[in-house]
Amino acid sequence: MKLISFALCCLALGLAGCAETGVDGQVVGAAQPHLLKLADGICRDEITGLMWLEKRSRKITDSAGAAHYAAGLDQGGYQGWRLPTLQEFSSLNATCMLNKTGDCRIQDKSAYWFTTEDGNIKAGRWVSPDYTCGLRYELEETETGYVRAVRP
Repeated sequence: MKLISFALCCLALGLAGCAETGVDGQVVGAAQPHLLKLADGICRDEITGLMWLEKRSRKITDSAGAAHYAAGLDQGGYQGWRLPTLQEFSSLNATCMLNKTGDCRIQDKSAYWFTTEDGNIKAGRWVSPDYTCGLRYELEETETGYVRAVRP
């Protein structure tokens, strides 16, 4: 089991701290949710503009199957779904941990498929080994996972 250390402290301070400007130029305050529920089970991150599927896939046992599943989605009239990058995956996790999901029913406590910077597809889940910073997590790689598809 390989662990990749990843501190969400700075990211968490950005999400929980002062107001931020969303993709539409409007100010999103710290007390406001970052995810806005759209029609057909789609949620949009008001900070990044990314659209996330609210419902996850069934458990998928291999990277090719995960990529194929995401690429084949046609949800809410939108195509172009894909696996999230590691950075997008960690941002969504921080949003969930900070209870910034609004009306979106997204909980990322399981293992999910994502892509790395070098284009590899991996599965993993965030675990908290301690609370030294409030939101310090490590990515524990797994053999299987769910797909939480994302699109621009």
